[in-house]
Amino acid sequence: MRKEGGSNRSRALLLTAATELLDSVADAERVTITDVVTSAGLTRPTFYAVFEDLPAAFAASALARLESAFAGVDVDPDVDASGRPEAMRTAFVAVLTRLAEHADFFARVLRGPGGPAVHERIVEYVAGRIRGSSPVSRALASSGLPVQMSSEAIAAGAVWTMTRWIDEEPRRPLADVAVQLRDYVEASVFGGLSSLGGPANPAGAGAPAHDLS
Repeated sequence: MRKEGGSNRSRALLLTAATELLDSVADAERVTITDVVTSAGLTRPTFYAVFEDLPAAFAASALARLESAFAGVDVDPDVDASGRPEAMRTAFVAVLTRLAEHADFFARVLRGPGGPAVHERIVEYVAGRIRGSSPVSRALASSGLPVQMSSEAIAAGAVWTMTRWIDEEPRRPLADVAVQLRDYVEASVFGGLSSLGGPANPAGAGAPAHDLS
């Protein structure tokens, strides 16, 4: 269950504190609620008014970083087929470049308390981007499958690829991973789902991303 309580100021202070603590430790399990509220200058009751538990705070912190990585990275959903591969590759390069700046942060959050919950929220966010306004959103909407299901399936594979890359030592070149992600999404949609045909799903077509704030 996700809480939406507490003031915006309290939430912002707690998110900043959690993020700074996660940046400064080698293991997310070393961060406690006491650490977070002390750093934020708040109280435990205030923490619980905003977040159900510590994993929920970690998930919100990771999501905020992910949203920053995607900020301003948009590809015209109507880009023509000839320009689509390069447009998608460029977008993935931009996102991965920003994620790489916080690779250690994401690695420790995903390995830490509530890692599966963090992963789930990341998949939800990426799926919302895929079906909301992307070069594959219209094809997914006309595939005959529920758009939420197909977008989440594709997002799960993309997130797995990105998190695996983050965990690699040494990491493969960022440009190679961007091409791999581009090819995976294209093959999943235009090489598979779009060939199913069938009626479009008006409820899902062009649906905006979930509000995951």
